Amino acid sequence: MGAMRSEEDIPGWLIPTIYFNYLRDGDARPLQRVFYHNAMDVLSLAALLDHTANLLADPYTWATNSAWI
Repeated sequence: MGAMRSEEDIPGWLIPTIYFNYLRDGDARPLQRVFYHNAMDVLSLAALLDHTANLLADPYTWATNSAWI
């Protein structure tokens, strides 16, 4: 959806490891990166919802717009 993520982001596959480390050692600081990752996911889903709603409202116009293809 064109959202750029900063260096704060982490790959999704690393989140369980960070969480289990937190459960073991109680250090919540690495979870900040998980919260950032999740916030970016929510924003991306909002953008996807907007795109899908526009597509469903006027499919012909969006089908001819190559920017989203």
